[in-house]
Amino acid sequence: MKRLLPVISIILNSLLMVLAVILIIILVRGGFSRPAGGGDLARATEYANSLLNNELYRQAIDQFEAILADYNPDASRTANIIYQMGNIYFEDLKDYQGALQAYLKLKTYFPDSPLMSETNKKIVGCLDRLGRSAQARQALDQAVVLGQSTPLPSGGKTLAKIGDRKITARELNAALNKLPENMLEEFKGPEGQYRFLQSYVAQELMYNMALRRGYDKEQEYIDNLNEMQKQLLIQLVYQDEVGEKLEINPEDVKFYYQQHQEEFKDKSPEQAYQEIGNLLYMQKSRIMEQELIKKMTEAEGVSIFPDSLGVIIE
Repeated sequence: MKRLLPVISIILNSLLMVLAVILIIILVRGGFSRPAGGGDLARATEYANSLLNNELYRQAIDQFEAILADYNPDASRTANIIYQMGNIYFEDLKDYQGALQAYLKLKTYFPDSPLMSETNKKIVGCLDRLGRSAQARQALDQAVVLGQSTPLPSGGKTLAKIGDRKITARELNAALNKLPENMLEEFKGPEGQYRFLQSYVAQELMYNMALRRGYDKEQEYIDNLNEMQKQLLIQLVYQDEVGEKLEINPEDVKFYYQQHQEEFKDKSPEQAYQEIGNLLYMQKSRIMEQELIKKMTEAEGVSIFPDSLGVIIE
């Protein structure tokens, strides 16, 4: 028994040392671990967004990676972070391989995420920009429906196909009818119609590529679209308030001609009347436009401060 005491003592000491090491590890891990969803996570996320807002895109991605590794956020937040990283690669860095990797990760690990519809579109855009148009087309057919802004007319004979989408005679005729009169002559007859069909298909292909690449989500496109929409609405107001109400009295044209015959001595009466009509139209339209602006200015309480223009110019 006395011989066993030293052995037992050695064993006990070894066990105590092991327990001490384990206790130290537990204490260290407990003291320095970062609780998921706690204040540290919020601060780390705020820091990542600050990097992003200051256009430090690579550093923002590194910070988001650290958040995923260190804080173990919940599934919803993880999916959002991965999607945001993909967007940084796609939109800011133009790194479509990095973006594709992030979107595929999101698609693989979080297939039920509400972000999946947009993620599928972004995957198609990445593939297309990486020169993998056939694979992009396949991905589009499988998972993404890119809606048209207006429903296309259906019916009639199929004239062409883009993937599974049919271009019918009715659709082509609708496109032809939108052309100005002076352009319709160019596309008359079978050969002209064939040229128009080729042009129409080419435009559809480029339109599809633009959607796959996400051009419709880019700020420059949105700004230009808003400006075009604004100008179109202004034209509609002008047409209603000026164009539709503006009439030129033939007697006014005749009277002007009689008073200015010397100016038109080298022109026939028909040519003179045409020019005078255009001149009177412009003059009268300017007057009506000024009256309209004056009425709207008074109605909406407009104030203009010309003394402040120097601030803009400088």
